[in-house]
Amino acid sequence: MNVWTRGIVCVLVVGLWCVQAGASGGVYIAPGNVGVRTGAGLTFKAFCRDSRGKDSRLVEGAAEWSVDPAAGSVDSSGLFLAGSTPGIYYLRAHTSRGTALAQIEVFAPKNDGGYEPVCWWGASAPEEFRSVNGVAVDSRGDVYVADTYSHRIQKFDSEGNFIMAWGCRGEMDGEFNQPFGVAADKAGNVYVTESRNHRVQRFDSSGRFICQFQRSPQREWMLIEPAGVSVDSYGSVYVASAWNGQIHKYSPDGKLILAWGCRAESDEQRPTPIGVAVDSSGNVFVADCSNCRIREFSPSGDLMSFWGGTWNLCSSEKGKFNGPLGLAIDSKGKLYVADYCNHRIQKFDLLGQYITSWDSGDGPLGYVRDVAVDSADNVYVVDGGNSRIQKFDSEGHFIGGWGRPGGSDFGEFVEPYCLAVSPSGHVYVTDNDNNRVQEFDGSGTFIRAWGSEGKGCGQFSNPRGIAVGPSGSVYVADTSNSRVQKFDAQGNFVGAWGAYGGGVGYFGSPDSLAVDSSENVYVADISRVQEFDSWGNGIAGWDSGRFRYPAEISIDFSDTLFVLYEDNGGIEEFSLPTGSSRWWRPYSPKTFSWASGMTTDVFAYTYVSDLHNKQVCKYDPSGRLVAEWGSTGSGKERLFQPFGLAVDGFGNVYVADVENSRIVKYAPPTDCAWAWGVPGESGAERADMWSDPLGLGLFVVSGNPFPETAGRGVDLRARPGGKVSGK
Repeated sequence: MNVWTRGIVCVLVVGLWCVQAGASGGVYIAPGNVGVRTGAGLTFKAFCRDSRGKDSRLVEGAAEWSVDPAAGSVDSSGLFLAGSTPGIYYLRAHTSRGTALAQIEVFAPKNDGGYEPVCWWGASAPEEFRSVNGVAVDSRGDVYVADTYSHRIQKFDSEGNFIMAWGCRGEMDGEFNQPFGVAADKAGNVYVTESRNHRVQRFDSSGRFICQFQRSPQREWMLIEPAGVSVDSYGSVYVASAWNGQIHKYSPDGKLILAWGCRAESDEQRPTPIGVAVDSSGNVFVADCSNCRIREFSPSGDLMSFWGGTWNLCSSEKGKFNGPLGLAIDSKGKLYVADYCNHRIQKFDLLGQYITSWDSGDGPLGYVRDVAVDSADNVYVVDGGNSRIQKFDSEGHFIGGWGRPGGSDFGEFVEPYCLAVSPSGHVYVTDNDNNRVQEFDGSGTFIRAWGSEGKGCGQFSNPRGIAVGPSGSVYVADTSNSRVQKFDAQGNFVGAWGAYGGGVGYFGSPDSLAVDSSENVYVADISRVQEFDSWGNGIAGWDSGRFRYPAEISIDFSDTLFVLYEDNGGIEEFSLPTGSSRWWRPYSPKTFSWASGMTTDVFAYTYVSDLHNKQVCKYDPSGRLVAEWGSTGSGKERLFQPFGLAVDGFGNVYVADVENSRIVKYAPPTDCAWAWGVPGESGAERADMWSDPLGLGLFVVSGNPFPETAGRGVDLRARPGGKVSGK
């Protein structure tokens, strides 16, 4: 529990109770340590409390105050002025009745405004894949799958039963940015390549991070866009560096041992090694995707042979390839090739002689991306086109399979761009790649969805902007269909207007919507904003001479129209209906990398999402930065591609995190102040009974968040039933 005072945060711990914010915004107590959490800008007066029986009264002044110097100071009137040095300190009040003691923890300043993530929803469930690429099988028969766009590794048993998953989007140890290849050694260690973080990480079989592989100090041997990975019988790890056409060999602890380039022959273009496999003799087989052939190298990196085709002779003939990707070698020395564009698996001996192939299992194979073999020579195939894993015996007979596309179920997203909150607190999200709108309650519980791909009534093509009017009607910018559609609160189609063009009522690429208190609808297009009534009749507009790349529009409760400019992060205010404007650029220590989303709250504060800096910034009405939060990743408190924003009536901020395919809800700070003492005697019925020694508390003397107590501060005490209220 935090106390915010002029740039620092304090926590007072005394006694055996604590406060927690309830779902309705109230404050409740529960077993634990007493603490304080307040809004910024409050000033506190420290005091002693003497509570006996039914009486609770403030002791008028303490005989003496003492405080650890770095924590701050208390004057003769009991005014507590906090210090600025982080650490844990003690505040004491000495009276004739005894000594009250409080522990204070001072934190380093933060500028996040106290916004904390309270929930998020939309991520793909287990057994769902978003662009699955790599697969590996360990010595126990467990299967590891690189779920690339979900930025995680999923683990299954040999029958496809989900065991666990680990990872999230980011750059720290144990995080991923597009994991691509995966391999397992005899000891159960798991190796994962990341095509966007350009690295290899090693984990144990439970997903615990062990180490990151060494990066070469020589620029010409850097690992760039690593793809396939394989482990030989001695534990050496081979990685295909796709972008620069190289193979890197590492020790199990990640030290670079050897590297060589896949030199182009006279009839080839630059090689693109993707898959890699090692036989029992240490020879290295590489799938050269761009040249449609398999290369064999000696353990020292010398080219021994190659077969297949060339870049201009990709073929569907048996023994030929069209984009070979994954490789695997079984216990009998047979090589399996994932023939990507031919939608099949081909089997060869190690001399390159064709044996057999298959292109179906549980239905036709899609774009096959990788292949792995277990100790019984069962073959696991990444059927990327169908987002599943299929299992075969060594002759291609289908055994089983699992998996489905991620992001397509209700409550999941593929690129959620914009969102809006209704007067009732429901959250509407445009699920762009699924061409639908989804509705949730404020905690993320799915309510309904509507829409499908198409041009008919109620269908969408890349819906982006969304707004809810005072009547509860939902307006959607059907971007690629160049129109606006109107629905009732239950998603029933009401009407539509617009077509492609530059005239009044026509659109190029409508991306953002806003609705005023009269239910007039404002639509941001490529270089203009148009105003319509709720049925699509044109009212007014501002043309390209006024706007340049309006990224987002928003209307506050005073019917002021805000226009955010994508190219420079500037904001222009328009007073409606006159159209008089004021231009301002939000002050920030750094400029926006890409201003992508904007909204306003009931107090005229403006929130802007900064796409490339992975942050949300909050500004006061004058454009001064008052809070910013977010950092790269997909874990708690992190964002990867924040886009659309919305604020509800309680100040909660909803962020559409596009690349993480989720909605994140941030709660504002709880504006309350309390903390004192030692609870009453055991078995006492009243939660506001206190026994000696004295309790120590804080009394708000300015910045009061409870107007009904103006002039006498805020005295919050525990009440029967656990609720804390202003007194």
